[in-house]
Amino acid sequence: MNRKLPYKTPEGYFEALGARLSEIPQTAARRSAWDYIRPSLAYAALILFALGVGSLLFRSVPAAPVSAEADSYELMYYADLVPRTDPYAIFDAAEAPADADPYDSEDIVSYLIDSGTSLETINTLLYDY
Repeated sequence: MNRKLPYKTPEGYFEALGARLSEIPQTAARRSAWDYIRPSLAYAALILFALGVGSLLFRSVPAAPVSAEADSYELMYYADLVPRTDPYAIFDAAEAPADADPYDSEDIVSYLIDSGTSLETINTLLYDY
């Protein structure tokens, strides 16, 4: 099967190709030391800028009072003892006076056993303080 190609090269193209290529100047682009250092300096400047902006943002946030932090730890402590069915009981437990203890240790142990808490965890809660 003889196929006719729709495109063809101009007459004498490959014979004159070597001469045309030799006319192109053979100078390589020389890079200075600044061309090698500039990307690293730009990266370092970006990191310093990000650190500066981050430190300004963190300094502008006011510190939480110590009493609020203590309250959050107390709420986390009570959160382990509150049943999962009554999520608002944590606030009632945190607001109860310290001397008012409506539950004795047997009630707490019974609840923990019924909720599926392991004996190791109960032992840790009761005796490792």
